[in-house]
Amino acid sequence: MKKITRILLLSILMFSLVACGGSKKITGVGEKRSTAFLDFTIESIQVVDYYGEYEPMDGYKMVDIVIYTINQMDQSIPMFVDDYYVFYNEEIYWAEYPYDDTMAPDSNTLEVGEDMKAHYIYIIPEEAMEFELQFMEYFSDGTEGELHSIVIKLN
Repeated sequence: MKKITRILLLSILMFSLVACGGSKKITGVGEKRSTAFLDFTIESIQVVDYYGEYEPMDGYKMVDIVIYTINQMDQSIPMFVDDYYVFYNEEIYWAEYPYDDTMAPDSNTLEVGEDMKAHYIYIIPEEAMEFELQFMEYFSDGTEGELHSIVIKLN
């Protein structure tokens, strides 16, 4: 019995090491959340040296997150570049304001069933290897709904 238990424990340990090792995969890609207003999915995440006219300052890095958003309501909804933000080490990092049509617009309206895919550019501390992309529901009466969050891990 001890031998079977030892073999089982070694097998689990070996599987754990294989599952955790080697890959440089960024986690968070493909994650989807459904809110009271919309569904959003992270299509890609990439650490970049620059994006157009944006470059990070010393001690910071730039993360390009492509987010697919679709309006699932029966009415149009206003969208803003700062609807999605990065939360790291008790701080909020807002997306850079757009200067071209690949980036999320400063503001726009998603009509019923309309979708949008856009780059959100965040400048975050260089040491940030795990952080959250967040979306907070805000209602027209000024109340807050649920906070939706996706954990992103850079390897």
